[in-house]
Amino acid sequence: MKSRSWPNGSTTAWRKTRRHVLQRDGSELDDKDRIITPGPCMLRIPGVCTHWATCVHHTADRLIVGDDPAYLIAACRACNNRVGDPTRPGKRLEAASHYIHTDLYNL
Repeated sequence: MKSRSWPNGSTTAWRKTRRHVLQRDGSELDDKDRIITPGPCMLRIPGVCTHWATCVHHTADRLIVGDDPAYLIAACRACNNRVGDPTRPGKRLEAASHYIHTDLYNL
């Protein structure tokens, strides 16, 4: 799996963390980490959100907190891209914490 953030593909550690966060937030994954049933997007940005989480979003600077699941949430691709990298002020919409819907954890 390749992206701008992972030009050589994602690491095994990241895939495990991604699986954990997506499952914690309500998604069902198969044994190859493909999403079978997506859980809800935890960002839910009005006018942007597709409602189904397919990504994992860092809510704090990755250089400081790393890939700690406490600072990761499941998000739809549209919301994840809209909020962007929390360390790049020129790119982010505003702090992701403004959008996080913790009430969804009580489903």
